[in-house]
Amino acid sequence: MSHPQPSQWPPLDSAGRIVWPNDEAERVQLARRLFGEAIVGTTDYWIDHASDLITNPEPPRPYLHENSASEQDKVYRKCFATLSNNNKQVISHFIYKIVDGVVVSLLSRLDQFGCAGDRVEISLIGKGPDGEQVEVPVTAVEEEMHQQYHSWQEEFGKHSENLTTDLPNLS
Repeated sequence: MSHPQPSQWPPLDSAGRIVWPNDEAERVQLARRLFGEAIVGTTDYWIDHASDLITNPEPPRPYLHENSASEQDKVYRKCFATLSNNNKQVISHFIYKIVDGVVVSLLSRLDQFGCAGDRVEISLIGKGPDGEQVEVPVTAVEEEMHQQYHSWQEEFGKHSENLTTDLPNLS
């Protein structure tokens, strides 16, 4: 069995599979961090996409085909190009806050789903240290995901600072 380097994230073996620790509590923490990284990576992608539309009047690469996506891109860029830099900052701040609110609300809803004891359970399934299948819970009643989201943002996110700053001053 190959072991990852201590500082390698995520901990992968030479075949690119997650190296699960032997200790169950460490497995759960690793599963939660992996899940959090996936959530934050998705939010970063969409915030970057919105920021590009707001700040750049032209796409990074020309569209290969004209279609509804390229037309929509042109409309957004043309509209945002008419705004002042201050207005663009306010819109960017608004997008950060909306994305943050949607993700926290979604995770909170999953944490508190159902009634009469029903709940959503999310697990990662992989191969353990000896090649056996392991199922590692991400969700837990005692540690809700929506409460972990901002620590995931701080650890993995490119925009965590923007999610905690105040609205830009327009005066």
